[in-house]
Amino acid sequence: MLKILREGGAGKAGIIALDGTKIEANASMEKNKKYDPIQNEVSRILQEALKIDEEEGELYRYDTGYEQLPGLPKDRIERYEKLMKAKEQLELEQKEKAKEQEEKIKAREEDEKKNGKKRGRKPKPPQYKPDKKSKVNITDPDSRVMKTRKGGYIQGYNGQIIVSEDQYIVAHDVTNEQNDRHQLEPMLIKAIEELKKIAYAIG
Repeated sequence: MLKILREGGAGKAGIIALDGTKIEANASMEKNKKYDPIQNEVSRILQEALKIDEEEGELYRYDTGYEQLPGLPKDRIERYEKLMKAKEQLELEQKEKAKEQEEKIKAREEDEKKNGKKRGRKPKPPQYKPDKKSKVNITDPDSRVMKTRKGGYIQGYNGQIIVSEDQYIVAHDVTNEQNDRHQLEPMLIKAIEELKKIAYAIG
């Protein structure tokens, strides 16, 4: 589409503009839950499945294994799957944060070896388990609570677009980070890549 626009003389990239907007997810804010309650409910469902499995093993002399959640109602199995996805999402995010913190600590240590000890507080040690305040949405684990321009909050995403001087979209993306400032660099890179593709295609 961008190639067609450029061939027609549109999509001028002398001045480009970036903006974001909050988009509602198909999920309720009431479905946000903390890590510990999620972990506790997962454990309860597994224990229930194990108990049913043992009872069926005695009754039918056939052990299906608790991994299959034997005998549980369909809605309980679906609940378990949603909880596991949400739990894994929180653990993945915390793992990424811990990795970033490890890199900060390593960079500081290397800097201190070269230039001597720095003033100020040392970076906190990385935390590998999600803390008690960490929340995730059970319905849509990728979505986040977003503050809107009107001052309210929604469960959703942050949509980003870059437009050309003549108001054509040259790059777009969706993120679950609320702050637009963090999107400037990645969106500019995305726009440059798209404009390069057009330039090469047109020759």
